[in-house]
Amino acid sequence: MPAEPAPPAESPPPVAAAGTVYTCPMHPEVRQDHPGNCPKCGMTLEPELRDFQRRFWWTLPLTAVVFVLAMLGHRLQWMEMAVQSWVELVLAIPIVLWAGWPFFLRGWQSVVNRSPTCGR
Repeated sequence: MPAEPAPPAESPPPVAAAGTVYTCPMHPEVRQDHPGNCPKCGMTLEPELRDFQRRFWWTLPLTAVVFVLAMLGHRLQWMEMAVQSWVELVLAIPIVLWAGWPFFLRGWQSVVNRSPTCGR
């Protein structure tokens, strides 16, 4: 009988820097010095704010442009309104998709697992 192939080795999780604080995205008062799950809602604890801060600062310039276009574009008449609407849409898509990606993932996981992650 041939030997069964070994299961594929899982890559180890990335090692966080010493002193990293992990917190629940839904319950910021839950803080601990190691990864795990939130005792209140069961969500995976995330390294505190680093990823969200990075996403915020990278999308801020596009957000400012969309804001200026939405608030002043019709007054300044830089372009036709139909064109301006498309420009706003094109600029807003990466903001929403990239900055909101962690929330979309968590939302999809709660649908797949049929387990809402908050409201308990």
